[in-house]
Amino acid sequence: MKMNLNSVWYDAPAAADGSAAFSSLTQTNAQNDASHLIWKTKALPIGNGYMGAMLFGGISEERIQLNEKTLWDGKPNHITEDKSEYFRQSRAFMFAGDTEQAYKVLTENCEGSPDHYGTYTPFGNISIKIDGITPNTQTKNYRRFLDLQDALCCTEYEIDGVTYEREAFASYPDRVIVIRLSSSNPGKTGFSFHFTNQPNKSENIQTDFEDHILNICGNLSGNALRWAGAFSFHTDGTIVYENGTVKVSNAGYTDIICTMATDYLFDETKGYRSGIDPAEIVSAIMQQADNKSYEMLKNTHLTDYHALFNKTVLNLSKDNSLPTDKLRAAYGENTGHIMLDQLFFNYGRYLMIASSRPGSLPANLQGVWADQQHPCWESDYHININLQMNYYPAANCNLVECMSPLLDWVENTMIPGHRTARNVYGCDGWVSHTCNNAYGFTDPGWGDWGIAPESAAWICLNLWDMYDYTRDTTHLPRIYHCMQEAVKFYTDYMILDPASGEYVSGPSYSPENGPMTMGVKITQQLVKELYQTYITASHLDFTPISGCIKGEKMSEVTEQLSHLAAPVEIGDWGNVKEWKEYQGFELEEGSEHRHISHLIGMHPCSQITRRCPELLKAARTTLNSRGDDSTGWSRALKTLLWARAIGSDDDANLTERGKKYVRHGSNGDRAYHIYQGQVKEMLFDNLFDFHQDGEHLVEDGIFQIDGNFGSTAAIGEMLLQSHDGYLDILPSLPSAWADGNVKGLLGKGGFDVSIEWAQKMPKNAAITTNTTSECRVYQNPNFPILSIECEGIKIAFNAITEDGLTLLCFPTEKGKTYQFTY
Repeated sequence: MKMNLNSVWYDAPAAADGSAAFSSLTQTNAQNDASHLIWKTKALPIGNGYMGAMLFGGISEERIQLNEKTLWDGKPNHITEDKSEYFRQSRAFMFAGDTEQAYKVLTENCEGSPDHYGTYTPFGNISIKIDGITPNTQTKNYRRFLDLQDALCCTEYEIDGVTYEREAFASYPDRVIVIRLSSSNPGKTGFSFHFTNQPNKSENIQTDFEDHILNICGNLSGNALRWAGAFSFHTDGTIVYENGTVKVSNAGYTDIICTMATDYLFDETKGYRSGIDPAEIVSAIMQQADNKSYEMLKNTHLTDYHALFNKTVLNLSKDNSLPTDKLRAAYGENTGHIMLDQLFFNYGRYLMIASSRPGSLPANLQGVWADQQHPCWESDYHININLQMNYYPAANCNLVECMSPLLDWVENTMIPGHRTARNVYGCDGWVSHTCNNAYGFTDPGWGDWGIAPESAAWICLNLWDMYDYTRDTTHLPRIYHCMQEAVKFYTDYMILDPASGEYVSGPSYSPENGPMTMGVKITQQLVKELYQTYITASHLDFTPISGCIKGEKMSEVTEQLSHLAAPVEIGDWGNVKEWKEYQGFELEEGSEHRHISHLIGMHPCSQITRRCPELLKAARTTLNSRGDDSTGWSRALKTLLWARAIGSDDDANLTERGKKYVRHGSNGDRAYHIYQGQVKEMLFDNLFDFHQDGEHLVEDGIFQIDGNFGSTAAIGEMLLQSHDGYLDILPSLPSAWADGNVKGLLGKGGFDVSIEWAQKMPKNAAITTNTTSECRVYQNPNFPILSIECEGIKIAFNAITEDGLTLLCFPTEKGKTYQFTY
């Protein structure tokens, strides 16, 4: 079994055989529960968007923990009365200066209820106990690995001259998980297979075994959601079924095909139920897959996966000689183990493909993988940064196809979002807040942090990236509709401040920080970005969907933009302000709060760029003040922000507290320093990112996948940026990546970019365009572009100056590649 260079690999199982790792699903929510601790830190994930599995690589026993993306407890629960008068009262109190009463009125009357909110729920556990092997059996040449190049999870070891191998993959086209067990000696393999569903969650469970297929079905006890699973066995040995256990003996190989489904449907108008028996769904899927050989299933999987994964390739190192846990343990500023950077980038893209495919729900807080009966934060859809960050790398790292579930989700969320806009705010359009689940919860969440009305604008910018990075108009009418309905909300929601005569938002919070205020900067920045994007989209050539009028609300949009309270302002100590007015609560310099919401104008928006050097300097001052340490996803965010903070951090006005942080000069090295801190301190051994809890020990860490995705996007941003109206080649290259190459990053405007560099300087670059348009490239004075060619012919370009920047502009034709010489 050959291991690919881009493999996450280990020379020991996730846990010792017979340990707690092989117990049933955890019934507690403790992060340090022995079984869950091994699951989140050591096990390896596979997935196809619809379902996922975690594999442990045991010797005498293999545990495979299963998830089905739609297996959600809970049910719809919405504010059904008109509460908008309370919202208006709260606003009146805010303008009158009575913030305490404003808070009281809003939170006591307009927050949604957590009742029936529900939680993402694990499907079950497979136990495969190998005959004749005990926890004390001695093995040789043990290795388990996750091949990121082929999306295969493999385990192999040798006992008494016999090599035992297991290979698993999750196929999207066939909608199955496939496991092959084999040995080098014919007839040498035997095992007992047993499936255990989620304890204390289901009822009416039925199991049967017929014609080599094990079927199991039931329903969740809380909401009667029906679920079903099927496991097919193909072997050259003997199969016997006894009391819920499938026993295979005298086999050289056994192939197990698994599929799962529920009767969930993400459609409020149909009560979130499809009306189709999930047993019929899995039977139909299995009937198709069961007639295919292992090789056919694997080849179909590889063809599908490679079509996505191979679009982008990053090469920084060819030395993958250390097991990944040891590589991470040795990782540091001066170790040179940049293979881990390459692996982590590819791992993030792998996780995206594995957890978000068309037809499935979008990736949740844990992607698709959860083993606890009540995972932290319900493993739901937080949209005050987390879901947005999940999809940051889908655009710049060339996986836009994986954003299809997000578009479906926003479209369906708009239905309850219209009700929330009307009942909570008395506004047209749609809105949502921090907490979102599988049953259309869009009301303000419980607690201060749950009130985040800017979230709808934020998630719409993710959708816009689907078009902006590809210029593919296929989904543009749907994207435009989502944006327009959000615009309808904000044009009703924004209000003229009687004191300043400017449009402000509120009352709301700066996630998840400070008191409730009017005109919080994150909302001002996002509303501006949404409005400007809506104007741009309205001038494009496309046919809107039925009922959507292109340019509707345009007069309100332009009027509010012209009188919008400043989205970005410089504060008293050279910082970017987080609130419109300080009012005594602006955080002191050196605050290390994990959210940096007032820099949303830097990423993903484009309001703080090198075109505005004073704002950029203030942003670096703010970032220095917030420090480098934080929880996993926040370090990913800081890495993203520093990647865009073009310049030197030495020009920032730091206090003594701010000066305690390591100085790196270039923003690229500062971004890399923070990224390294995440790799060293905020990753489990299986490279899952974690959020700190408790005493900030690994044992207390909560797996949270947005940190993985955020850092993947940040690596892409270090190598290519396009948010400022031009392509910027190697804008924030860390010194540690002196030599390397990358293929297939995407830039806004529909540009596919490949770069090769050596000794920290580009050797060549190539741009393939997805549209016939003008390309604008930043002429970096440190490594100027000397010539541009297409198909061996030199291309004339114009050098123009904008805001002190030199840009090279030249026409492109769709599908052609343009080579840069430095």
